[in-house]
Amino acid sequence: MMRKSLLLINLIAVNCSMFAIDILSDTLPSSLRIDTAYNYVQFYDADVAKRFVAHFDSTENDKLVIFHFGDSHIQGEYPTSYTRNYLQNDYGDGGRGMIFNYSAAKTYSSTNYATHKKGNWTYAKSFKLPPQLPLGVTGMTVETVEKNAELDFSFKQPIPEDDYKIMVFFENGGHTSGLNLLIDTTLYTFTNQQLDSLNQNFVEIRYVGSINEIMLKVTSDKNTSPYFRFYGIDIEKFENKGVVYHSLGVGAAQMRSVLYLDKLAEQATLLNPDVALVDFGTNDILYYDEMETNLSNTIIQVINKLRDINPEMIIILTSTQDLFRRGRYITAGPKFRDLTDSLAHAEKTMYWNWYDLSGGFHSIRDWQNAGYAQPDCVHLTVKGYAAKGSLLYSSIKNTIELVHNNPDIQQYTVKGKDYSGILKKYADEMKAAVTHKVRSGDTLSSIARKYHTSVKAIKQANKLKSDLIRVGQNLVIPR
Repeated sequence: MMRKSLLLINLIAVNCSMFAIDILSDTLPSSLRIDTAYNYVQFYDADVAKRFVAHFDSTENDKLVIFHFGDSHIQGEYPTSYTRNYLQNDYGDGGRGMIFNYSAAKTYSSTNYATHKKGNWTYAKSFKLPPQLPLGVTGMTVETVEKNAELDFSFKQPIPEDDYKIMVFFENGGHTSGLNLLIDTTLYTFTNQQLDSLNQNFVEIRYVGSINEIMLKVTSDKNTSPYFRFYGIDIEKFENKGVVYHSLGVGAAQMRSVLYLDKLAEQATLLNPDVALVDFGTNDILYYDEMETNLSNTIIQVINKLRDINPEMIIILTSTQDLFRRGRYITAGPKFRDLTDSLAHAEKTMYWNWYDLSGGFHSIRDWQNAGYAQPDCVHLTVKGYAAKGSLLYSSIKNTIELVHNNPDIQQYTVKGKDYSGILKKYADEMKAAVTHKVRSGDTLSSIARKYHTSVKAIKQANKLKSDLIRVGQNLVIPR
């Protein structure tokens, strides 16, 4: 079986809307322990791989639509912005994809655009289940009962001038308010009677020009009470070609969140996804360092929900990156990697082994020390996410080249690394009590940062009633 890994030595610079750097997989610091043997989207079924490649080969005549579901790593669009821009550079720009007003949902916005709101909006997000409102493809929903409430979007770099198809997704019915949609200086007006007559939960407009700002304003007449429920806006080019990459992340979301997207099938029927990356796991294993016993069934249910939308959809399961929390490496990472890999085999999906590609067990603090992960050792920095997005792109490209060069290939897999030795050694080390002798200048905060734990945990372990500590005092550090 071919095992050669293609490195991105001559990547063409692309117009990433908010990044000024390009990350090349051969120039990342060696301390990150990137293992390019895993720089592929692996597959166990030849037909799935050929259909995957055929989508990319056909983008001159047919749009390739990608859904990338995930958690906080995806919500801000740092990694997916790189993957989107590289793929669109190679296969054509089919459009921006879904956007959402994060300000109304009281959360952080995409790195590509800012959001603002006027009026009071209630919200639901897929990390809090069951949701209080029906959820759409974005995993978030907002609604208002105020006349003249607004949802505003401003792009940090203008969306280039072109011929666009724009869809606004909302909950329609006789009680729904009208809306004004202002795209830069072009105004589209829909009365509640017009919306009701459409008998559909979206409006579609054709817009020619560049896009700097979008404003959605709720309107109502004297005979109706204001009411509007919003699911998101899709921005695609009218021409049926290129790549559309939807970044569908919700901070703190778990794998099971996809099962609660009530409007997913309805909206996906209009968005026509060909590929879906299911990029969860962090919040499934982080807090208790173990997997729920029914997680396998949950993943299968997610796969089936996506295949009910499109039986031919290419589904890509992923593993997590190494994680570190409260002074402990998360040992469930390899278990989650093995679970997703085995399910990819059983369910004939594809599989991206980000865990081993990014260095595997005991590597996240190396990423932090090199400036590629944040101090929480869970989230990455801007350049860390740039590395992830670039490596996902190169994994896709490597797989396409692999199938092109080996038309009779039946599967491509790389066995996950064996961490049994290091896991046992780590477990033995963690059994030993860790103490810290207080020195001059120490505070509970500085000690907590040093050992990647919390002040609260140290106080509980040492039965401290205040933050006062004394030089020479021995503190037990919870691990």
